[in-house]
Parts: sequence; C-alpha cells; structure tokens
Amino acid sequence: MAPMTVAQNSLPLGAFGGQAHADAAIGLTDDGSVRFPMDLAWVFASINAEPGTYRLAICLSGARSLRCELLTQEGAIPLPLAPRDGVFEVCFRLEAAVKTLRLLPPDGGTVRFDEFSLTRIEPWISLLPEWQLGSVLLPHRQGAGSLTIPPARPAGWGDGFAIDQTERLSISGNRCEAGPSGALRLAFQNPLAPGTYRVEGKFADENGEAALVEPRIYTPLPAPNSFPAAYLRPTDGARLLGYVHIDRRTEYLTLQPRQERGTVCILDFMVQKVGRLRFARAMATAALRSGIQKFQLPPPRPAASRIEAARQAGWPADPRRVDTPSAQARARPLVSILTPTKDAPDHLARFLTSLRETRYPAYELILVDNGTTDERAARLLREVTAQHRADVLRDARPFNFAALINGAAHHACGEILVLANNDIEFSDPGWLDALVSAVVDGGVGVAGALLNYPNGRIQHAGMFFAGEARVRHWERGAARSRETPGSPLRHLRPVTAVTGALLAVRTQTFRSLEGLDAARYPVLYNDVDFCLRAGRAGHMCALALNARAVHHESITFGSKRTTTLFGRGGPIWRMERAQEADRFRQDWSGILDGDPWYNGARDLPSRASGTES
Repeated sequence: MAPMTVAQNSLPLGAFGGQAHADAAIGLTDDGSVRFPMDLAWVFASINAEPGTYRLAICLSGARSLRCELLTQEGAIPLPLAPRDGVFEVCFRLEAAVKTLRLLPPDGGTVRFDEFSLTRIEPWISLLPEWQLGSVLLPHRQGAGSLTIPPARPAGWGDGFAIDQTERLSISGNRCEAGPSGALRLAFQNPLAPGTYRVEGKFADENGEAALVEPRIYTPLPAPNSFPAAYLRPTDGARLLGYVHIDRRTEYLTLQPRQERGTVCILDFMVQKVGRLRFARAMATAALRSGIQKFQLPPPRPAASRIEAARQAGWPADPRRVDTPSAQARARPLVSILTPTKDAPDHLARFLTSLRETRYPAYELILVDNGTTDERAARLLREVTAQHRADVLRDARPFNFAALINGAAHHACGEILVLANNDIEFSDPGWLDALVSAVVDGGVGVAGALLNYPNGRIQHAGMFFAGEARVRHWERGAARSRETPGSPLRHLRPVTAVTGALLAVRTQTFRSLEGLDAARYPVLYNDVDFCLRAGRAGHMCALALNARAVHHESITFGSKRTTTLFGRGGPIWRMERAQEADRFRQDWSGILDGDPWYNGARDLPSRASGTES
C-alpha cells in the first residue's frame, strides 16, 4: 500500500501508524486506549487499498466484538470480523479502490488497539458463491479453504458421477465431516442435458437416525449471492428429496450436505432425470402432504419419552406441563417494558395506543430511540415523554437489538422486565397479567406470548430446533392453536425458546445471565440464545397461552429477495444473518439436533435460515 499523510485530529496510536482519526466524541486515556461513547462515534483508518484480495487483522483488548466498515462509493460496507486467538480478522476482495475504513465496538467503552494490519493475499477458490456487497466480495460464510481431491465415491451412491473436489469437507466411507461452507463437487461422466432432475439421498447421523439437515444443490459457476438451485427436503424416514432445473448442458453440481458445520452420513445418493408429468405429480403430492402436516398434526410423543429425551440431551428443565395456580390476592410487582424503536410512526402509534388499554397498572415504559429521523415518530416520542408515561433513551449506534435492550434494562426499575417490539399490538388487555402470572406464580424463568398475524393466523407459539441452525415456530401459519386457554390442557406450555418480540423475565434472572449477547447475536438469535442460557441455569422457558397479542411483522419475514444492497433481505442483510447462524451453530451444536420437542411433521419447510421472529 502507498504511504499516506496523517489525517487531522489524528490519534497517536501505534497500531495505525499515525494514520487514523476519530469523531470528536471519542477520547484517549493516558495509556493510548480509545474511549468510545454510547452514541455513534467511529475511529477512521486510512488504507488506500487498490483492487485486489486482502486479509485484515486487528488485535485489541477491552471489547468482545468490533464493527468494521469499508467506506466505498456505494456506501459503508460491513466486514464480518471473526475473532480467532484474540485477533479479529477477515478476508475480502476489492473490485474498486477504497481509501478508508471505520471501526467501533458495539457496546462502547474503552478499547486498546494493539495491532492493525492489512496485507495482500492470493485470491481464494471456492465451490460456493461469494457474497457480493457492492464492490466488496467475501468468501462464503467464514471463508473458503483449499480444495482437495477426495477418496473414491462412497458405497451406495449412484453411478454416472464421481466426487471431483471437496471444500472444507472430509469424507471417510459414508461419513462427511463438514466445516463452515463444507461442500463437494459432483462431476458427471455424461454431462446433464437441459431438463429437470430428481436429487435424492439418505442422510443419517452417526447413530443411523434421520439427520436433521437441509442439504443444498448449486449449479455450476453460481453468481455471487445466488440462491441454491434446490433444497433437499424430508420425504420418508431419513430420505431427502429435491428437484433441480437445468437450462444448459451441465458437467458439475455442487452439494452442500449441511447448512452449517458438523457430521452427516450419506448412505446413498442419486441424480435422475424426470419428465414433466412425473415432476408435476411429485409437486402435487408434496403440496398435499404439506397440507396434511399443517392441519392434521400427529399427537406429540408421550410425556415419559419426552422427559427421557430431554435428560439425554442435557436439558435442565422438566418438559412436563405446568399450571398456573388459581388467582389470589397478591402484590403486583412493577414491570419495566423495554422497547427499541426507530421511525415507523404507524407501528409506534399503534403500540402506544394499545398499551394504554392494558389492564395491569404497575408498569413503566422505556423506549430506546435508535436514531429516529421521521418527524411524526419523533413527535410521538416527545409526546409520550411529556405525559410522563415513558422514558426515552437515545442510542443512535448501528441497529443492535441486544445492545439496545441491555441498555434499557440498565435503567429499568421494575422487578420484571418485558421485552416488546414496537410492531406489537396489545389486542387483549389482560396480556401483561398473564405474563406476570407465568413468571410469579408459574415458576417460569422466561415466559413468551402467543402472537398472531394481523390476519388472525398464528405467528409465534414457542420455538423448537429442527436441526442445523434452523429455529422454527410452533404452529406458524395455523388458523388457531391446538392448545387454547379455555382447553383442559392448561395455561402454560414448556417450550425450547420464545421470541424476544414479546417475553417476560425477572430482572434478577436477566442480570444474572448478563442480559442478551450483543456481541455474537445483535439481531436474530439473541432471544433464543438467552432462553437456552436460562435453561442451562435451571430456569424453565414456557409459552403463556393466555398472553395474546398481534405481531405486525411480515408473514414472509426475510424471504423477500431484493436487489437493494442495504435493504432488508438484500445481500448485506443476508450475509449478517448467515454470520449469526454460524455463531449459533458453534455455541449450541450439542443440542441443535437433539431437541426433545422436535416433531418433523410440524417442521414446515422455509427458505429462510435462522429465527423466524
């Protein structure tokens, strides 16, 4: 890199070689550390990087995570820094010159930069598509490893093709050990002609049971950010099936056996061309089967087998049903309702209006303004503050739901904390009584609410793991819950996790668990991770069936594709969600495939990965 001049108001930091400057709100300590305020404030480093492939490495102390963005002509492109042995690093490729990057720790505080380096490296080679973020390209997930030539095709696999290369995946017999982005390339002896192909295999775990995986098939030379050509879905037993449409002569297909890292045994695998009529019949059968799964669910496993499965999986909470004691005179604890918000005046107005109808009187509302610019929304925040019914905290940092909630919890005075999205409508005045009752009387550590879409169908009735890092919602999209407050099945349903869109927890429990993990799960997985950590500490997680509200989130959350670089569902959005999914897999790999509440018939396929909250 070419030498650079020192910027004005530069920081005397050896790590940057004097080529860095900062926002005015940032200060320095006597030892040269950087003091970041809670508000949005960046350190800027001059890099003058020409087009090419680079490795960025930053060694620092005092922060669990670090946000890094390249300032390009398209805008600020985030780089997914991964901590490794105390060093945050990432590989990326530039298609246009970049002169500046900026850094900040999401939680603020004092940070010392010990080392900063940006070095040219050889371009990577990958079987899977890269992330194209404007003029910046990233390797798929955590980066591509060297390609290797695997052993002979496993026994039981179909004829006509061989495993040509593998990436971050080792094969021993039928066993595939996949790292992040683990994939293998299938080379066909006779190239595939245009048409539709049935891809089928038996995927099992090391005990021979059906593997809870969702393999993907990519066609040759996938474009950056491209979607898989096919997902393999469960059929009968351990068999998975998908269809690939090919529009030109094709010599290779790429198979990603696991969406995340881990082991899977592929007992047999075949690729077979099918005619249009056979394909149409298969799709009709799949649609019928999906409808049966959705509206005629088989009964759950007996309680005894669930308890034994939970014990084997190491789950601390007893998964038997619990009941709320009959109502009795008791002191009502103060509840602190914590709600991050930014713009969205319609959501905010509906949230505040419906909250006024809440029957439970002893609550305080803490709103966290995450940089509102909409004048109508700003007026609502001023009005609610003037009425002394709410405190409004200001935090304009890049959106980090976990950090915003943790900041609000620090200011809360209530004995119970309620996390509530600003797109919630409190349709039942008794919703808060039900959540408080679950926590106070029911002995529940984390209590969630039964949420409906505006059209009345269920959006959330608890969560379960369907393998990989896929977190599904019970009965999502159903017309009504099979278990209602008026049924003899009682008011509380123990579940794996509940959504942070509306949940209650004792303040003492929240603080003992150090709140949500803002470093690893800024947006999607923080609620599920919190529920699992609460369960590990001995606190039951349950759905309060008589705590009901409407969630005005989109039914197709995360599934809409967009060409907008910074838009929701766009390349940057999907890259950051994939990052969280990979972290979640690392942290909870021991139980993701062993959820005692999992029922395959309830696991309706979804193209979205990650939580559906």
